[in-house]
Amino acid sequence: MRRNRSAHETRYGSGLQSGVDLSDFGDSNSKPKYQSPNKSTFYQTFFQSRFINTYGLDLRSIALFRLFIGWLLLCDLWERFDWGSGITNHYTDDGVLPVVVAIESLKASAFSFHFTSGTFLFQFLLFLASFLAAFFLFIGYHTKKSAFISWLLLTSLHNRNILLNSTGDDLLRIMLFWSLLLPLGQIYSIDSVINLHLRSCYKQSKNENICESNKYSILKSSNIPKNNCYQSIGIGSVAVLLQICCFYYVSSRLKSGEDWQKTNSALYYILSLDRYTTGIGYLILRSSLILQFLTRLILIVETYTPYLLLIPIVPNIQRAIFCCSAFFLHFFLGLCMDLGVDTWVPLLCVILVLPPIFWDLIFFKIINNFGRSDFVIVCQQSAKLCIGTILAFKTFFLLPQTQIILVCDQIDLENFLPDNKVDIFDENNDCNDNNINNNSSNLNLNLNLNLNLN
Repeated sequence: MRRNRSAHETRYGSGLQSGVDLSDFGDSNSKPKYQSPNKSTFYQTFFQSRFINTYGLDLRSIALFRLFIGWLLLCDLWERFDWGSGITNHYTDDGVLPVVVAIESLKASAFSFHFTSGTFLFQFLLFLASFLAAFFLFIGYHTKKSAFISWLLLTSLHNRNILLNSTGDDLLRIMLFWSLLLPLGQIYSIDSVINLHLRSCYKQSKNENICESNKYSILKSSNIPKNNCYQSIGIGSVAVLLQICCFYYVSSRLKSGEDWQKTNSALYYILSLDRYTTGIGYLILRSSLILQFLTRLILIVETYTPYLLLIPIVPNIQRAIFCCSAFFLHFFLGLCMDLGVDTWVPLLCVILVLPPIFWDLIFFKIINNFGRSDFVIVCQQSAKLCIGTILAFKTFFLLPQTQIILVCDQIDLENFLPDNKVDIFDENNDCNDNNINNNSSNLNLNLNLNLNLN
């Protein structure tokens, strides 16, 4: 890999093929011509951007949502499994609710694969399938299928023993259902790496004559959307936003008693439940003023902030206000009460609507740290496994701007690359520090590794 683009452009600029654009190695000196703006186009773009930013979802937020919901599914399954005793006590015929009794207690329209058999082995196999589906969803492998199987098995598990269900379980199942309409595996997933590798192999098959002229090509495979627009809008995004608003609206409407509306003592009664209250909850119980203030604040957040998700005025600021207030609400309740996985399920609503400005700030800090945006990775064209590894590294280590140069096998990488500018990777895991130059302001660290995996 190397950090100095201008050196490579100066040394190898004359040897590029006609299909390779010099602008890939640096900013072009040509300046675009000025064009007077069109008012109709301006207004159309303005309102279109407002609509997309209001009713669309950021792909990076969707990717984090996939990771979080996969982690919640794994934690919920492990909590229900309880080293095997949970299966015996709650899901087999030897437990508190046999299959025959469970079928009679459910509606005729309800279904459950767990009703097929009440033996421990059969229930264990269903739990194992749920674990695998949740894990594949977490890493983003066959994401759509994994999400559908996870939702199907989770619904079956909830119908098997309705005595164990809670509001958090219902919200988890509903959010998992609506996620089937979202592009869960488009970025930062195993599926995205596989798609990048397939596209790279296709591009290489079109440039098989590269070695005939002893030249190289640039692999431009990337999962970055065009124009760096990460917004995804569709039926799924609108349905999820409406579901989140309905969740908070119904929750606020249920808080219609005097404890919430007049005396502001609801939080006091909630934290008085010794079974769920934590040490922080007991500390807050000592102050009546704090309890009254937090009770009123919870009601305000659940009543008014969801409307910020549907009003297209300043979408980024509105979403930032909603996310901060909702995150504070759920994180505070999670510190005061120990409800297991149900404590963190509502955070799915916060993660999914994180505004693009949040990710732009984080990615700007990460990508520009240690000169990440200036790296160029060079490898030989026939190293298929190496190319796939590089694409995975590029995806999961947040190097979206990194360019990959494919070189003919007959070319020596050490002679091909500019001196003291490039880091070369070798299959033998040998790491030899080479040419460490420290000139008051510059420190060039060159690792001598070779990319030939043949």
